[in-house]
Amino acid sequence: MSAAGRLAKAKRQMAKLRALHPRIGEDVQARREFIDLAEDCLVTLRSVPDHRLQEASDKYGLGIDFTVRLFERTYRKKAANNQSALDYVDWHGTEQKQIETTSTYGLPLGRRDLVVHRTETHLNPVFKVVLHSTAPPEPPHWSFPEIPHRDALQVLEELLARMERFVVDSDARL
Repeated sequence: MSAAGRLAKAKRQMAKLRALHPRIGEDVQARREFIDLAEDCLVTLRSVPDHRLQEASDKYGLGIDFTVRLFERTYRKKAANNQSALDYVDWHGTEQKQIETTSTYGLPLGRRDLVVHRTETHLNPVFKVVLHSTAPPEPPHWSFPEIPHRDALQVLEELLARMERFVVDSDARL
């Protein structure tokens, strides 16, 4: 599957997450399904740069077989005499590091690593308490433990948008 295919899959997952989101406060089954889909969506989104690197390898004729793990160093070794391929991997590496080291995108991608390798995801309800108000209370938002001040759906929406920009920007470089 291509990077664009991975984005399309993430968009399908996001549509399901949006539909479930209004019910996760009252319906435990909906919350569990939301968590399962959120974990799958994080895995899908994290794979976008990897798929794009394979596409670059194919475009530049580097001949990196699917049986070989495609790390940046593997790509660089095969691209040693191909300046266009090296220029691309320089950009790709910088862009991926930027994505992975910001709190907006790096924390949810870190959650993906925990899900895949170590533990399950739990959503935490976050309530807003307002003293002396006649307005009805706001419903809680549901957050990942690493990002308690942001709704999990909002975090995923922003990560999807960032990966879409990554693909568009890399299209211009390939």
